[in-house]
This record gives sequence, structure tokens and C-alpha cells, in this order.
Amino acid sequence: MHPNTRRILEDLQGNYSRVAASYRQLIAVAQEADAYEYRSCPASLRPFQHFPHDPSTALARMARRTAAQVVEVIRSELAGAQHLELTGHEDIVSQSIDESQGVPSEDFSCVELGEALYAAFADRAANMTMCQAAERVVGHFGLSAGDEPAQRRGSIVLTLPMYCDSWGGRLTYSNDRTLVDACRSLQDVVQTIDSGVANRIADGIRSLVAAGNLNRWAPERHAYGPIGPIELRAYQRKVEFLIPLDLASQINAFLSEHAPSLRSVPLRAA
Repeated sequence: MHPNTRRILEDLQGNYSRVAASYRQLIAVAQEADAYEYRSCPASLRPFQHFPHDPSTALARMARRTAAQVVEVIRSELAGAQHLELTGHEDIVSQSIDESQGVPSEDFSCVELGEALYAAFADRAANMTMCQAAERVVGHFGLSAGDEPAQRRGSIVLTLPMYCDSWGGRLTYSNDRTLVDACRSLQDVVQTIDSGVANRIADGIRSLVAAGNLNRWAPERHAYGPIGPIELRAYQRKVEFLIPLDLASQINAFLSEHAPSLRSVPLRAA
């Protein structure tokens, strides 16, 4: 683990410990107050009797939020700006928080949780990042084994299904977020192939989002793209991605190697 990551976790632990101590004090006072019948409860404890917001629940929620931040800190160290899900981290987090007594364990440590996550994922993070990137492309474009790629004008054509709603008599995409996510999934894969091309795709995605916000994601044929060397064609029920053959060949090689659900299969349209 990088020393700066450890410092971040130590600072996070310091803040969590301060908050947790306050919650535990409140829990102790509330429990003391609840031991009395209302009429016999001392005036000094009565405001804390039958507390409207269960401090134990609040403490548990805070511990989970803190643990989620630990996961993000470790994810960021392992993958940087690349998308990575630490699949299976939930069990490690649950063991660390340990709510078996109804509240998070007083031994919960951001640093120890970070070390456990780092030990579990560091050696396989790079491979997980590539596999997940490959599977996102496969999922978005419905790629499957055994089909020939669709080609048009020297490009492989991938098809993303789209859905429209009517607002004020005008059609707009209802799944515009899916379109942006599909573009970013291609960027993630291309990042491993050619970072320069990936940066051009990133610039194109920013322009695509700006165009979509401007025209309210209307299905206009040439409104979106290109994203880098990839042309986009928008229709009511789909957006086509036209990927130059040389780039498509490199993407296909990446998918064939890293997508568990897709082995040695040419890119195709859904």
C-alpha cells in the first residue's frame, strides 16, 4: 500500500473515531434513560429517553459509509482513473465492521480494512480491470459467440439498443445514460491499446454529452460523435458505432483474451 494511501486511511480513521465516540456516548445515555419508566426517569435523562432516531442505527450507517470510502480509496490506488469493481469486497467489509452485537465493533479500523482489501485484490487488480472492461463492452453491445461481424464502409458496426419517450411531442432517448456508459466502456478498452486514441475518445464523449444536453437527447442521425476515430449514427431504436477495422481488430483481440463470456469471437452488431 502506498504511504499516501495509508495517511488518507489514518485521517479517515481519526474522523470516524471522533464521530463513533460521540455516538457511543449517546447510545450509553439513551440506554440508561430507557431503563426507567417515563414517570420515574430522572429529569437529567428524560430528554434522551425513547430517542426518536436510533443512535445505534446511525452509528452502523456511519460505519458502512466509512467502510465504503475505504473501499474507494483502495480501488483508486489499484486502478486510478480506470473503472474497477472490487468484486467480493463485501465479506471483507462485513468482517471488519462486525455488527454481531448490534453496533459496529469498537475494533473497526480503516487502516486494517484497507490492508485486508489491498492484500485481497492487489495481485489481481490489473487483470480484474481488463476483464471487467471487456465484459462491459460485451454487455452493452450484446456481443455473442459464433457470429460474423457486420461491416460498413471499412468499419465494424456495433449496435446499442435505444429507447425513446415523447416529451411535448418530441422524441428523446430515455436511456441516454446507457449511451454514455457504452462510449466509456469502449474508452476503457482502448485505454489499454492506445492511450492517445483513448484521450480522443474521452474528448468526443464530452462533446457528445454537451450535444445531448443541448438537444435533449433527440434521436438525430448525426447529432452525436464522433468519439475519436469512432463514428456514431443515431436512430430511434439504436445507435450504431462504426469502428475502423484496424482499431476493431485490436479491440477484438482484447475482448477475446479478457472477456470470460467471449473467446476468440469477432466483433459483431447485436
